[in-house]
Amino acid sequence: MKEAALTHYSSLAGQVAGIVNVICRGLLKNSTCHHAVQLTFSMPRLHPDIKNISLHYGCSPHPFVKTHIAYTPTVLNAALYYVTNSKNAMGAIRTAVTNDQYYCAPVAGILAGVLGGIPLDMYKDRINDAQFMMYQIN
Repeated sequence: MKEAALTHYSSLAGQVAGIVNVICRGLLKNSTCHHAVQLTFSMPRLHPDIKNISLHYGCSPHPFVKTHIAYTPTVLNAALYYVTNSKNAMGAIRTAVTNDQYYCAPVAGILAGVLGGIPLDMYKDRINDAQFMMYQIN
C-alpha cells in the first residue's frame, strides 16, 4: 500500500493496491471470489468511494457517479466486474483490454490470473530476439 501511495501520489491508490493483494490472498487460500471480495471490503478505514464498490461491484463496470477512467476506485470496480462476469481469465483480460487497457487491464489480469489461471500461450515470447538485442545496443 505504501509503495502504491508513493508512486501514484494517492492514498486511494494505496488502498486499492492493498485490496487487490488481500483479494488475491483470499483466492489463493481457496475462498470464493465473492467471499474474498466481501471480506476485503469489511476492512476498517476504507475510503467511502471504495466502500461503495462493495454494493455494486458485480453489477456494472461503471460507477454510478461519473469519474475519470484512472480514478482508482473506478479501476477496481471495473476490474472486479470483468473478472466476476467472465467465464475464464482470458475473457476477463480481453474485456478489460478492450475497455481500458492502461488502467483496468493490469488489475483485471492480476485478479483473473489468481482466480482462473493464465493460459500458457500468454507467456510465449513474441519478440524477435535479434531485433530486441539491436534495440538494447542502440
